[in-house]
Parts: sequence; C-alpha cells; structure tokens
Amino acid sequence: MWMVSFMSIKAQSLSYDFFIACIIFLLVITLIFSLLKDSNIQITEVQKINQITRVSDKLSELWMRKGTPENWDSTDVISIGLISDSRLNQTKLDYLNSIGYQNVKKMSGSGVYEFYLRIYDLENNTMFDFGLYPFDSEFVSKNQRIGILDSSIVFIDTVVWE
Repeated sequence: MWMVSFMSIKAQSLSYDFFIACIIFLLVITLIFSLLKDSNIQITEVQKINQITRVSDKLSELWMRKGTPENWDSTDVISIGLISDSRLNQTKLDYLNSIGYQNVKKMSGSGVYEFYLRIYDLENNTMFDFGLYPFDSEFVSKNQRIGILDSSIVFIDTVVWE
C-alpha cells in the first residue's frame, strides 16, 4: 500500500498541468527578456540622439565666437570662431578650407561625429559650405542660427551626424 501512494504522488508531478505551467512560465520569461532588450535598444538610441544634439549645439555656438586669437589665420588658430565685429568674417570662413576638414573636426571637438556647415541667404542661395553632407544617416541633428555676412542677413545651418 505504501508503494501505491508513492507512485500516485510521482505521477501527479509529471501531469499535463505541470508541462503547461512550465511552457507558460518560459513564454513569460522570454517575453520579459524580449521587452528588456527592446527598451535597452531604445535607450541607447535616445542617448545617441542626445549626444549628437549636444555636439550640434556646441558647433553652432563655436561658429558664433571670435576664436583665439581674435584675428586668427590658418597658421596660428588655437580656437575656431567665425565672428569679427559681431558679423561673420569671410576671411575666417576661407581659412576653414585652408585648415582642412579633419583638422577643423579635431579642433572643434566633434569626436566621432561628422558635420556640415552651410551659410545661405534669404533666397536660399548658398554663400558658403564646409564639411561632409549627410547622405544616408540614421541620426542627424540640425541647428540654425541667424547672422550677418557682407551686410546681408544669412542663415547658418550646422548639421551633425554619425
């Protein structure tokens, strides 16, 4: 008799209910890990977007400074800035090309991010552009400022991407 009751307990632990409960448990665990993975990917993307936006803001502000020294040229520039007498300085813009994109990128502190600078007038005519234009990028940040170049109101777009 003792043997019979032992057998019935063992048979109950291997019932269909047990297998269904295990399957449901595994499905729930799989669903939880899948949701955690998706949320981790979204958090990473938001962090990347925030970093690109910060770099875009930083570069946009950099263009609107005088630089160091104040009247720098391509040989003595310490810190880039494109403003002189509260206006964009065409000579400093031309010096950007002399310095080269990679050197300007290092000096600006944009890190792993690429950038594109475009200055254009009210009729959307490009007056100056510098850098690499983003053709196919997943994350892009664009800042726009207003300035004066050659006694004309211009827009200064700074585009940053990875």
